[in-house]
Amino acid sequence: GCDGPQGATAPPLQRVPQSGARAARRDAVADDKASYDNVMAIFARSCLGCHGANKQEGSLRLDLPSAMKRGGDSGPIIDKNNPAGSEILRRITSVDDDRMPPDAEKLAPAEIALITDWIKSGLPGLPENDGISTKDNRLQHWAWNAITTPEFPAAINPSAEIAENNILNPIDSFVAKRLASTNLSPSPLAPLPERIRRLSFDLRGIPPSIEELERLTEIPDQQQAYQTAVDQFLADPSYGQRWARHWLDIAHYADTHGFERDQRRANAWRYRDYVIDSFNTDRPYNNFLEQQIAGDILNPTNQQAVIATGFLAAGPYDFVGQEETRNDTLRRAARADDLDDMVTQVMTSTCAITIHCARCHDHKLDPITQDEYYSMWAVFAALKRGDRPVFPSALEQHETQKRQIHEEIASLQARLAGVQGGGLNLADVVGGGNGFGTGKSGLGIDPLTGKTIEQRRGFLEGIALNEFRTSSVNGIDGVVIPNGKTVGANNQIAISSTGVRIAVPETSGQCWDAIRNGPVNSQHSTVLGGVDYATNHSLLGLHANVIITFDLNELRQTSQKTFSIFRASVGYFGETKSKGATIEVFVDGQSRKQLPSIGRADGIQPLEITLTDKDRFLTLAATDAGNGISHDQVCFVNPTLVIKEQPSQDIASQKKRELEIADIQALIHNKEQELKQLADPERFYGV
Repeated sequence: GCDGPQGATAPPLQRVPQSGARAARRDAVADDKASYDNVMAIFARSCLGCHGANKQEGSLRLDLPSAMKRGGDSGPIIDKNNPAGSEILRRITSVDDDRMPPDAEKLAPAEIALITDWIKSGLPGLPENDGISTKDNRLQHWAWNAITTPEFPAAINPSAEIAENNILNPIDSFVAKRLASTNLSPSPLAPLPERIRRLSFDLRGIPPSIEELERLTEIPDQQQAYQTAVDQFLADPSYGQRWARHWLDIAHYADTHGFERDQRRANAWRYRDYVIDSFNTDRPYNNFLEQQIAGDILNPTNQQAVIATGFLAAGPYDFVGQEETRNDTLRRAARADDLDDMVTQVMTSTCAITIHCARCHDHKLDPITQDEYYSMWAVFAALKRGDRPVFPSALEQHETQKRQIHEEIASLQARLAGVQGGGLNLADVVGGGNGFGTGKSGLGIDPLTGKTIEQRRGFLEGIALNEFRTSSVNGIDGVVIPNGKTVGANNQIAISSTGVRIAVPETSGQCWDAIRNGPVNSQHSTVLGGVDYATNHSLLGLHANVIITFDLNELRQTSQKTFSIFRASVGYFGETKSKGATIEVFVDGQSRKQLPSIGRADGIQPLEITLTDKDRFLTLAATDAGNGISHDQVCFVNPTLVIKEQPSQDIASQKKRELEIADIQALIHNKEQELKQLADPERFYGV
């Protein structure tokens, strides 16, 4: 109490009797809680074993209000707009197999009535929240808390002389305090030459030169001499080279893919140099991280920021699983591993935590849920690894210029062929060209479909043997993968759209990659007999077992030329020395040339087959000689349909023709030089 105005003592506080309305509300709350508690008691006895804290079948949990409101995999279990039609009431009253709980544990009629009344009454007594702390204890770890600046140890005098306390840096004061607490004394300061030598090893990974050591130790003030050494070694390019290695290890950087069929990354070094430069220029750490994760988005005009994203591609790459396999399941698994690598690399390097566990479930130790893991997965889901230009606009400009020059060269070559009676190149046709240089190197024909393909592949799956596939590529009638073992009398199969048939030998029925304008995937070599036929020659590359048929009529029509000869050189470019593959050339189903069981030791073989205007189909076949297709890489070198020569002319006309040929050849040479001098845009290995 307290004194009143006249010093009187105030009466003691009295409890005011509650009104009838307040008492009614109090009783109603109590009734609601009792109703909720009764329902939860039923759930505890019959439901929480499968839908509680330890187990949530169908993702349904009934012990937490928020989870109960949310429902499970099949949706909400309580319908707010139509409580009587709620799914949970249907399940507990069902007479079908979907009754919950199952028959052996079914609820009593009184229990069903209690739950039904509670739901129809609007869930009285159900708490607004779960009543548990939402603070994740895993977030109490020091790594997730804000950075603080500790106070300088009061027991240490920061102005004390260096020789006395060895305090060169604020960190040293903490060491000194700990030593003092255990009655230990610091070791004496090492002589200056030793400290400089240690410093050089720490910062550069190499000892100081004799000249450096002499120059630094001649400085009278030892503290100034040491500081000069620090500045000098930090400015040395070797500093970045030494310390970049630690980050490159974290980024698991390498110059090759790793995995099976390891392949070199010719432009990976640009990211390596970016990291070295970041140390040497003291790039701010936040900027260093931002550029590596999203530099091409944040600053697409900054060359270093774009190259920095090589960080995301630095890890191992399953080339076989992602690019060579024909199995969709294996490809998806390899892609999942690839995305997991990107996510874990970012989180491990920047937060120093594990995250792999969340790929299958919420992390048990680190504060990462499975939802968060796959949300991060989605961030990188559009990314693929590979060589890419630093600036895409530069690549577009370069490709446009290159295409224009190629078109000009092709036009000149076509003109030259017309003047000198040259030939039409079948490798160029396979590359989607007109036979006079417009085809794309590396492009090919898929033996499975007859369609154009650029992707490099390994063993083909889903092969339909002896089924001729027509091709939409101009001048190519179609393709077939042969095996004489699976056909009837005479081992004959169709090799043209008109049904022309030939006899084929028994083969393994396997096939590799595609028929290409150039070497096939994983070509053993392009050198034969000491000559590299990838230089200054055209190659029509194929791998046994495959047959390709050209439509001569279509080529005559589109080129407006007639042909007198098919001329080429052919050889086995695989590793097998002998009995590697059988090569055969047909004209309208008639064998014109056969090279049975040749190998690498047989060298290059010339081909020259006469053609008439009536001949329709030219067929090239390579089969595996009965010993499988390993290394059975066959190349037709400079495969040419020679254009029929023009009638003889008088001397003046002949002279004019020779001059015209020389002029065109000079123009072609100039264009080829222009193409060589066209600088390729800078590329780096990234995403």
